Amino acid sequence: MVGYDEGQRQLTTSQYALAGAMSGIVTRLLLQPCDVVKIRLQIQLEPTNKKPIIGPTRKYRGLFQSFKIIAKEEGIQALWKGHVPAQILSISYGCAQFASFEVLTKMAWKTISHKKYTDQKPVIHFICGGLAGCFSSVLVYPIDVVRTRLVAQGEPKVYNGLYQAVTAMYCENGIRTFYQGLLPTMIEIIPQTGMHFAFYTRLQIVWREYINSLLDSDVSASESLFCGAMSGTLSKIIIHPLDVVKKRLQIDGFAFREDSLVQASLNARRRSAGMINCIMNILRNEGILAFYKGLKVNIIKGASSVGVSFMAYEQCCKYMKSYNER
Repeated sequence: MVGYDEGQRQLTTSQYALAGAMSGIVTRLLLQPCDVVKIRLQIQLEPTNKKPIIGPTRKYRGLFQSFKIIAKEEGIQALWKGHVPAQILSISYGCAQFASFEVLTKMAWKTISHKKYTDQKPVIHFICGGLAGCFSSVLVYPIDVVRTRLVAQGEPKVYNGLYQAVTAMYCENGIRTFYQGLLPTMIEIIPQTGMHFAFYTRLQIVWREYINSLLDSDVSASESLFCGAMSGTLSKIIIHPLDVVKKRLQIDGFAFREDSLVQASLNARRRSAGMINCIMNILRNEGILAFYKGLKVNIIKGASSVGVSFMAYEQCCKYMKSYNER
């Protein structure tokens, strides 16, 4: 199981980091199209509870409809826009998150009584997961901002590649450009990552009580996939509004070309002075339901990505533990 347990075979920190990196690679490769659609839905400006007052009616209205439009107008490869920085993000984040989580749970095991650790494992994993998510997010946040810009652009492109995007963004407002939306990200990521690990641990306990009674057996792929998917679903439902605010702040001030396919709605945005101002602008211009734009896609993506991530991580750890015993 994820997290330190003295009764299980342990790996080194570098091996946990490698397993986290492999988890990130697999998850990103399979689910990047869902992320592209989710970002397009979240940054699309239009009221959700009345007739539009800014720009045309909604261009992107759901997962499959958005897939179809993006593929038709920009090519199937557009569903993997920003994939290179996204993979860098996933690899870096996976390494940092899982390795730091394992280190933190080991410290918790050694600091508090073993009985309390065992009895309160989901709570401890929530705290350790939140801290691991915070550390990982600060580390990779600039990559996330660049990735969001690359995904948000339509055709013709504003940025033709990663290097041009980084250079142009730096010229906008210096290093601060790469940390736009950091505050809502921290407010979002700490509870979200904590919930990922807490729900996952709790669901694994339930799974093993009712489905698999062999508590000392290795974690199966189906177990980690199901528990991870349910964990991702519950976490996304709770934390989605902050994700919308974060994405809006990350592209704040991003000037789209006049003939860009997504220009009509995105160029109409007001520049936000910060998180509170961004929230008020969304409420005033689009209504409260705007905070749940892309929720269906985010649930699908969250369930899939967290499920695949935990499954890939557990299976990589399982393989490396077997390899170490040879």
